[in-house]
Amino acid sequence: MNPLDKAKSSKTFCILPWVHQYVGPPGDVKPCCLYEQDMQIGDLKQNTLEEIWNNDSTKQMRLDMLNGVELPGCAKCNSRANLTTTHKDQFNKFLFNNNSFGWSPTSISDTIFSALIS
Repeated sequence: MNPLDKAKSSKTFCILPWVHQYVGPPGDVKPCCLYEQDMQIGDLKQNTLEEIWNNDSTKQMRLDMLNGVELPGCAKCNSRANLTTTHKDQFNKFLFNNNSFGWSPTSISDTIFSALIS
């Protein structure tokens, strides 16, 4: 299955770890502002954003999302998944349905795939 189809079929996929990083006031780096407060994927006191972008934690998060693994840091979205539209639903819809970034399906797939292998 190609990365784009895998992303669309995963119940835990969120595009944010591929296109976004949230930096909190103390320098903690997370995939989004809703990520659990006491968890992070990096710290600007120890690494650059570029290093955090493809560190082991970020790569594993992306793989887990593609493979349907519910991540503890994503509990806010995952717990609301069957009740209402979630933060990740909005961003995924924005990307997949509206193509508001202007990306072709090939470039979306390439973005997902390249972040997994780099």
